[in-house]
Amino acid sequence: MRFGESFLILLGLLGFSASAWGSVNGGQIALDRVTDGSFVVAASPREKIERAWFRRDTSESQRVRQTRRFGLEAGRANLEGPARALLAIEDAERSRQHAEWAVVLAPDLPMAHAALAQALFSEGEYREAAFRMMESVSAIPRHLESRLWLGGSLLLVAAGVLVVSPLAFILFSGLMGFSRAAHDLGDLFSKQTPGFARAALLLALIGFPLAMGEGFVGMLLGGIGIGVLYGGPRDRFVLALASILLVLGLFPILRLAGSTLEALDSAPVVNAGLAVTRGTETAAQVDVLREAEGQNDVLAAKLLAFRALQNGHTEEAQRRFETILETDKGDPFVLTTLGNMAFRAGEPREAVGFYGRARAHEETPMILID
Repeated sequence: MRFGESFLILLGLLGFSASAWGSVNGGQIALDRVTDGSFVVAASPREKIERAWFRRDTSESQRVRQTRRFGLEAGRANLEGPARALLAIEDAERSRQHAEWAVVLAPDLPMAHAALAQALFSEGEYREAAFRMMESVSAIPRHLESRLWLGGSLLLVAAGVLVVSPLAFILFSGLMGFSRAAHDLGDLFSKQTPGFARAALLLALIGFPLAMGEGFVGMLLGGIGIGVLYGGPRDRFVLALASILLVLGLFPILRLAGSTLEALDSAPVVNAGLAVTRGTETAAQVDVLREAEGQNDVLAAKLLAFRALQNGHTEEAQRRFETILETDKGDPFVLTTLGNMAFRAGEPREAVGFYGRARAHEETPMILID
């Protein structure tokens, strides 16, 4: 299952506006005034977010507001790291406040809305809790991990239904004709074969596929055979339908459910890229992206360029983006990003040129806003 193209769409939806790099201008360090009149010095958007979040000379609510503001300036509408940190605090008296702040920091995080719903429910505000729970559900399509989990879980349930229901019917059909099948099988050896021997012979025959390593599904062939031989036309039709549903449940649907649930784990580049967009990547994930870049993976190259830009390494970011343009001269994401960089560097004509080239290939809201 490939997620490269859908993940690029995810990057576009993050809203890389010109303000995302407001703190960097030609490699210089910018000063940003905060609500108490002081200044936060940051060399990159990521540092601005981190310094705002880890400040200890302001109130907790002020830290949340500053972190949120710098996150929006950096094009990160969801700061999951700080939001999850707030939700992990074990403080029953302030659980509602922490959940509300988590929602402010990461409005697309279903866990935050669910935690707020739980806190409201414990305080007796059932109507508001129900509303927040609906918000949690509605946030799932906007959250990649949650969307994959929900899709995989629903597919797993569907596979379970498609497997269990046919199994039950096949087993029932086999039991209905078991006595007649055992009687006829015993007659093949002797008319005087006792009843227990007839049953043992039929069970041995049904269990033969299991002994040959075909598993429990192989034993179902016996049930299907009994149903076909000793059932009516309607029974045979339903057995055929049950067999088809069983095959569908065991193979394509169950396999699709597993690949969906393990999508991020089985795609290290996408997993690392998701961490980069959230600013939570590890050194090992960066190594994965660099290795993929060496294998001409365009997604990895874009993510490394974006990471350099977020860390304030504008020259490295520009070099990486221009390298990508050498192979794909009409990439709207790269052209728009270079336009944003040129605009922040005081080159409006160059920026307009990049925007025009991007718009010529793909007209999106992101390009029009820039």
